[in-house]
Amino acid sequence: MNAGLLDFKNKVVLVTGVGRESGGAFEWRFLRLFVFDPGGRVARYELFEDDREVDALARFDALVAGLWPGPLSVHRTTHGRLPREALEWPPGEGARLPRSAAGSTHAHTHGPDSTAGYAGKSFRFSPELVFSHERLARAALRASQGLAGAPLARFKGIFRTQQGFVLLEIAGGTLHEERSHHRRDSRADAIFEGADAAPAAERLAGWLEGAALTERERNARAEEIELALPDGRVCLEAHRDAYGLAPPADEALGRLIAAEDVAARIDLARAHETLAAREGIARDVTRGSAGGPCT
Repeated sequence: MNAGLLDFKNKVVLVTGVGRESGGAFEWRFLRLFVFDPGGRVARYELFEDDREVDALARFDALVAGLWPGPLSVHRTTHGRLPREALEWPPGEGARLPRSAAGSTHAHTHGPDSTAGYAGKSFRFSPELVFSHERLARAALRASQGLAGAPLARFKGIFRTQQGFVLLEIAGGTLHEERSHHRRDSRADAIFEGADAAPAAERLAGWLEGAALTERERNARAEEIELALPDGRVCLEAHRDAYGLAPPADEALGRLIAAEDVAARIDLARAHETLAAREGIARDVTRGSAGGPCT
């Protein structure tokens, strides 16, 4: 099996194998269970004798049930054979997930899945949306403080933000967050308790929708290049384009030069060095100047 062809991030894999001790004729047949973390590293490794297939499969099912987000599907194969249709995106997933219009913040919600005294709601958002990390954290904290109208029992979500994918979770009234690897979309689960649990979940939905960046905000962020003219100097600042949202740097710089009419005053070689460095520091790119930071 060529591991380079597979994505092992956040996966549980059960395979059969044969161990040959010291290269001799002795063979030890066994079942191997791997759990891979979000970075693709082996987080857990368990061995079962080959006559314990039922136990190994039960353990596999238990570990898969604990994954969040859960798998799109689970397939058990012989010699790696899979029907072609198993490789297609299920309805509503991946390439089949409805794409929102530009700037839309519509959430695909499922639920409520409620038990007595509780209301749970799941949210799914278009892969195209980018969220404000600050507004997401504020929405989650407001919900944890009961400002949605009911006590929040649990919240867990993975979102695409300006800083990358982040996992936000509230448990015991405390907000926890950590970086996450790329996911196919943004999604969250929330559980409220009490008589007003259902309307509280709807209120949280509105807060989450409002945390998505507007088209204007995304475009402003995507420029990643700023040109200023303090005291007659030409100062250029370039930031890292974390999401590939920005147009080509040379193209963006050309538009700014034309808009500010500074073609005769800018040192293009130094300007391109500033673009390549992307330090987030304003640099003096005035033709004939000594260069350095703009102060």
